[in-house]
Amino acid sequence: MLGTALEFAAGTTEDCQRLVVGLFQQPETVLDTYRAARQRFGTGDLVLVTAEADPSGFTVMPRARYVAALRAGLPRGGDKLVASLGIAHNSAHKVVSLPKSSEAMWLIVNRQGAMPIMCVLFVAPFATAADAREPTLLS
Repeated sequence: MLGTALEFAAGTTEDCQRLVVGLFQQPETVLDTYRAARQRFGTGDLVLVTAEADPSGFTVMPRARYVAALRAGLPRGGDKLVASLGIAHNSAHKVVSLPKSSEAMWLIVNRQGAMPIMCVLFVAPFATAADAREPTLLS
């Protein structure tokens, strides 16, 4: 049988991985949200935004819209900051070198009084002897 795992892109820090794994005890919520948004928006180039204080819900939007909103919310000169972020230039699929038909997403965790966490998650199947229909989040 095949199970499904959400994996982190190479280069994701251990601190980021621990935070994300700790927030999502049921990673199928992340994947289900992504899949529904992919159908809704007609693209897989998506950003899921949640809050560290309450990760139970997501705001989901195409990456281009997220980057535009980020730019609009920064003071003058903020374009330089946005331009330095990988999300401004690369889809999650490009970060993990997967075709657009695969499942890969940017996950943003907004933290009160701190910079948001930005990471890329992607779906990876794995072989299992058990009935593993629900995804797991691997660090």
